[in-house]
Amino acid sequence: MIRAATELQKAIYAALSADSTIKAELGTAIYDVPPSGAQFPYISFGQTDVADWSTASEKGSEHLFSLHIWSRDPSRECVYAIMEQVNRRLALRPELSSLRLVDLGLSYSEVRYDDDLMLYRGLMRYRALIELSD
Repeated sequence: MIRAATELQKAIYAALSADSTIKAELGTAIYDVPPSGAQFPYISFGQTDVADWSTASEKGSEHLFSLHIWSRDPSRECVYAIMEQVNRRLALRPELSSLRLVDLGLSYSEVRYDDDLMLYRGLMRYRALIELSD
């Protein structure tokens, strides 16, 4: 299941990095862990939870993962626009190199202003189902 989580994150990173609209807004600012002093806006990977999703005949895993969108723009419109494009891109279901992505869907999203950091943060939670090979 760990291999599937790694492969899924790589595929998501590749899909988002290759999207021309996202690239125009962020450049290459998609991070696992943002570097100190990262320029806004950017996307970072958040928490990932993995659970067994096997059936009697097939092995599988369920992946619940989060993407965070960070912006110092004075309105939340920037975050909403990036979130919309991220969701459009991931709806195309990125290719995994050796496993089969059965389903990928947005299950929750929110945008909020952080008074302490003085920025907007978008949160997108996804659920992915992956069929594992032996």
